[in-house]
Amino acid sequence: MWNRVISRICIEITSADNIRLLNELETRHIQIENVEFCDDLTFRLTIPAKQFRSLYAVVKKYDAKYSVISKSGIFWTLTYIINRPVMTVFFVFMLACSIILPTRIYFLRVEGNHSIPDRMILEAAQECGIKFGASRRKIRSEIMKNALLHKIPDLEWAGINTSGCTATISVKEKSAINIKQEDNNQVSSIIASRDGIIQSCTVYRGNSLCTVGQAVKAGQKLVSGYMDSGLVIQTTRADAEINAYTFRELCAISPMPSYQRGEIVDIKTKYQIFIGKKSINLYNDSGNIDTNCGKMYERKYICLPGGFTLPVGIVKETILHYDEKAEMQDSDRDEKWLEEYAGRYLQSQMVAGTIISSQIREEHTQDALAISGEYACLEMIGQVKYEQMLIKGDNYD
Repeated sequence: MWNRVISRICIEITSADNIRLLNELETRHIQIENVEFCDDLTFRLTIPAKQFRSLYAVVKKYDAKYSVISKSGIFWTLTYIINRPVMTVFFVFMLACSIILPTRIYFLRVEGNHSIPDRMILEAAQECGIKFGASRRKIRSEIMKNALLHKIPDLEWAGINTSGCTATISVKEKSAINIKQEDNNQVSSIIASRDGIIQSCTVYRGNSLCTVGQAVKAGQKLVSGYMDSGLVIQTTRADAEINAYTFRELCAISPMPSYQRGEIVDIKTKYQIFIGKKSINLYNDSGNIDTNCGKMYERKYICLPGGFTLPVGIVKETILHYDEKAEMQDSDRDEKWLEEYAGRYLQSQMVAGTIISSQIREEHTQDALAISGEYACLEMIGQVKYEQMLIKGDNYD
């Protein structure tokens, strides 16, 4: 790397006494590299560019001739690029793109919506400043969330994540029950939907009852809709965004080994005559088959001219014998299946969140293979709980 930075010159020298000339260069402490003799009078060497004048003085002293073969180093490279304006403009353009492009948003994507069209969400996001060419630094999830919830009342939750030049708007729509309860303007609190350790807590309305790092249980009240103002108790609909570390466990059990049918090894055909509901077997055995067998029935009726069908005919029964093979369970395949299923299932169970880490364990028994996975998630656990309203005049025990 240092040799590429330092400017160097490769020179070819023709002299009657090459040895004395090289000794003179050594005496003057000129850094000589890659000495190569072309013939008895000519040789090549490489020196730093800053020592070219010293070498020129020695060459002139011995009345030798020289020619520059090549130049290397960052100085000569930049000189070469500057002398080519098209290449210079290209490199400047690429450098500007690599600096400016990652700081802007050029693609928008919506996920989590079902009944609300993408176009409506994108138009609302554009009014909030989330649009083509917007700066990533000016996009804040809290500001965008409040603006989207205000413009689209049918949304229960909204958030934005940026990755490169793409902004993903994640939303959750309100259910019919939540819309009806909200229309009643009831007092509500925020409770924990499951056990976890709080990672972040942003309260917009209500009285916070939890702190970051606190372990909470499912059903525990995190934000209260009742606020003590000193003289009176104020009520409100609590609104907060609470993310917590949660832990889930899934287990898959499969038989070990499992048996599968192979190729057909034998075919037997049997017949029976039926008259109405009565049947006459034309074979001696009872027709019972093993688990590695299969049956096919073909029933044919006797038809008279004119298309009239009699309740009389013959039944052809074909018995196929398969080669039964025992197949050992593939644990790697089962682990991959469990991982894919866990990703889909856990995402569907979370309001918003992601899987941070997973740990897979295997337990082998004589008859089955049990694969269990423990998953650490970072998810939103805040759940709205509406308080029961007491009507004045009613009697309660």
